[in-house]
Amino acid sequence: MSGSDVGGPVWHTERLSLRCPSVDDVDDVFCLLQDSLATLHNPSDALTDRDQAAALVERWRHHWDDHGIGYCAVSWRDDTAVLGLCGVKVMALHERQAFNLLYRLSPPVWGRGVATEAATELVRDSPARAPSRALSQVDPSVVSTPIWAFSTASPTSACCTGACGDIPPNM
Repeated sequence: MSGSDVGGPVWHTERLSLRCPSVDDVDDVFCLLQDSLATLHNPSDALTDRDQAAALVERWRHHWDDHGIGYCAVSWRDDTAVLGLCGVKVMALHERQAFNLLYRLSPPVWGRGVATEAATELVRDSPARAPSRALSQVDPSVVSTPIWAFSTASPTSACCTGACGDIPPNM
């Protein structure tokens, strides 16, 4: 990736860089989202052609323009290769605006704390960008993680809205 079309804020954690996806990321997004293992828990995210990836990146960039936050390309801090995506999207939830948290990573980096590190950084910054919105994971069909929601105006008041105890032990 050349980074020539990269715009918007960049976050750095101890190990990662997170930034608004660019048109230079279309091939990486397509590669990630055509991987059946990467989309295993949400197969509807799977792509079948590069044009779909280009349309997604364009839509994500418009979301950034409209809301000042969105999905990020995630890479190691010292490398520009895209490891996956993590971010928040503004959406409607029970007639309120909310953030939907997404992370989709390349399977070779699974189990290395990348999703946790990236999501933690973005959630920490979300209240400054839109303090009156709630943050939530809202797809109840995804059982790999509990469904959590909290008001970004009061991030200490989190509640689990899913059946946390009912998650199968092999997940």
